[in-house]
Amino acid sequence: MSKIKYIVERGLSNSPPYFKGTSYYFRKGKMQIFLKSQDTRMWRIIKYENFVPRVDQSDPISVEKNEAIWTAKDKERVLLNSKAQLFLSCALSREKNERVD
Repeated sequence: MSKIKYIVERGLSNSPPYFKGTSYYFRKGKMQIFLKSQDTRMWRIIKYENFVPRVDQSDPISVEKNEAIWTAKDKERVLLNSKAQLFLSCALSREKNERVD
C-alpha cells in the first residue's frame, strides 16, 4: 500500500499549477495558494503591485531609482516581484504567455 496521500499536480510542490485555458476560477485558487506558499506577500504583488523602486515611492510618476542606489528593501521587493512574474510565466503555455503583456 502506498504511503503517498496525494499527488501534487505536475509532480512538484515547487512548480506552479499549469493553466491550460479552462477552469479559470479553479486554477486561480490553486495559483493563489501556491504563490502564498512561496511567500505570503506574493499574491498581493500579483493583485496590486508591480514594484519599481522610485526616488519618491509615494509618487507613481516620479523618477525610477538607479539600481546602484537601491536599498536592501528595494532589492527584496524587486526580487519578490520577479519571482511572482516567473511563476506566472511558468504556469502558462507559450500561446497563453504571448497574450500577456
